[in-house]
Amino acid sequence: MKTELENLKDKLFATEDGSIFWKLTVKLIKKKKKDRKDIIEILGEYVKSGNIFHMRSFILPDLIELVNEGEGNYSWVFDYCLTDKDLAYWGIEGLLKTEGLKAYGTILSLVDNINFKVEVRAKAIKQLAIYSGQKFDRNLSSDPGHWKLTDLRVAEVIEWANQGFPQGEGYKEPQRHPSLDNPSDELEIIVSALDKKLAKQRKDNQDLASPTNWLTECNTEELNIILDRWVLPSLYSRFLRYYSPLNVFIEGRKFLDGLELFGVSELIHGQIGYSYDEKEEAIPGWPTNFLVLGNDNADPFCLDLSKSNGEDAPIVKAIHGEGEWKFKKYAPGLKEFLQKII
Repeated sequence: MKTELENLKDKLFATEDGSIFWKLTVKLIKKKKKDRKDIIEILGEYVKSGNIFHMRSFILPDLIELVNEGEGNYSWVFDYCLTDKDLAYWGIEGLLKTEGLKAYGTILSLVDNINFKVEVRAKAIKQLAIYSGQKFDRNLSSDPGHWKLTDLRVAEVIEWANQGFPQGEGYKEPQRHPSLDNPSDELEIIVSALDKKLAKQRKDNQDLASPTNWLTECNTEELNIILDRWVLPSLYSRFLRYYSPLNVFIEGRKFLDGLELFGVSELIHGQIGYSYDEKEEAIPGWPTNFLVLGNDNADPFCLDLSKSNGEDAPIVKAIHGEGEWKFKKYAPGLKEFLQKII
């Protein structure tokens, strides 16, 4: 009599229905604590010979997550992927995870191979940068699928290979203010709690070449440009100085499409489309004293500077695309706004 795992495997290989395949895969992966190795073998076999070709690439991210660093006995799956132009993108990551330094030469062969798509070559460079600590991915999107041909630092990668693949220093974490770990007043306690929330997101998904979801000490020159343009309440000015959001994007029940919270580097640009256009010309109908702190799918959250008492100011929200702006009070001040985010 076949086991449940064997029955799932038979159904997986027999079906030609993508939705059924997906449900079967979910059932398989739920058994990973007990049957991880068997599941890797099943999914690996499907990658090589499964009926639904686009599902072969679909399961590769799950397969990569299932294998552990240095489990070279599973590299056969990813070696196979690199022989197929449609599977190579994920095969690169899997091969490096299972073989580490031993995979460098194989991955390097893709970097300068014009027979592969730009996104595959970009993925090869990105993964080599991650594993080697070299900064081939500096100032580029964390998603190599967005890189252009001109972004590929092929010559730099080849020169590094000629030097014997030396290990680089990688990227340092952004500078955090000490009070995030040792808060002493109400604002610091609230912001520290927000940082803990963001830390969970950073743990799940973080690329220090393009860091996301950090509260950082700001660039003073950028802050001074902001302070020359707007008279900010002292609490918000302090928040930007010591806890400036860096690529902060928060999802949750209150922000179904994700709240983008602006920091010093994004604040001025974040006003485009609200108070002024790309040419910095004023847009009619926008209240001149409303400063956009962030947005949820383009719905702006604004600090009402006209009602500032010097220390704080109320925060309002509006829905975009309704013909005219209709603002409603969202929070009486910055601390309450941050608490709602938390």
